[in-house]
Amino acid sequence: METICLECGSPIQQTAGGRPRLYCSNRCRQAGHRRRHSLDELSPAASLEPIGQQRGTLPPPAPTEDQVACAILETRAIAGAFLRLGRGACPQLRWRCEGVGKAVAEALSRYFSELEE
Repeated sequence: METICLECGSPIQQTAGGRPRLYCSNRCRQAGHRRRHSLDELSPAASLEPIGQQRGTLPPPAPTEDQVACAILETRAIAGAFLRLGRGACPQLRWRCEGVGKAVAEALSRYFSELEE
């Protein structure tokens, strides 16, 4: 049975005996370890200080139009990130990332065409 490397997506030739391999090479195994280990080191949300607690009040919310404009800019950035990540992703993720990036960019263009630069 042929399996796929958890890190790069390359096919792995399994040997007849022993545990099944999860990575195609030591390089991918080490990269997977580093990635998993870096996720463990992220600070938990409980240690972060909530905004506005120092003074006891939160700032007033921004007008809805400003919030929508901010959301549009953030969504454009996310669409660009998906397209950029798709170029360097393994084949199993490449088409998905590119599809999401294109769909989000097309939806923004369709619904907010007056904001195009």
